[in-house]
Amino acid sequence: MSGSNDTGIYVGQSREAVIKENRISDCTVGIDIELSSSVIMQDNQAWGNAVGMTAQVLPGLTVSATSGVQIIRNVLSENNRPNPVTDPTDTKPRRAGPGKLASNKLSQS
Repeated sequence: MSGSNDTGIYVGQSREAVIKENRISDCTVGIDIELSSSVIMQDNQAWGNAVGMTAQVLPGLTVSATSGVQIIRNVLSENNRPNPVTDPTDTKPRRAGPGKLASNKLSQS
């Protein structure tokens, strides 16, 4: 997967998903897991994205937790490109992406 101004691979509000042996580049987010459980993310490569991989919780939805996500032998490199997705009324320069996002709290109170 390459060249998306959105997410390359998205898993949302899902259970028992496997994301394995993918190559993702030149996207806003390489792999994004939101509000899902029992997910295996294994042997993927993400490079040249604004964010390589993320697992997160979004507020206000029926599912309120991300849990049981296993991140195994993935390669992340150079995931700090400028984020191409901006508000068209925003006149500030585009910022580079953070590269990697990690959180040890993946549930919403």
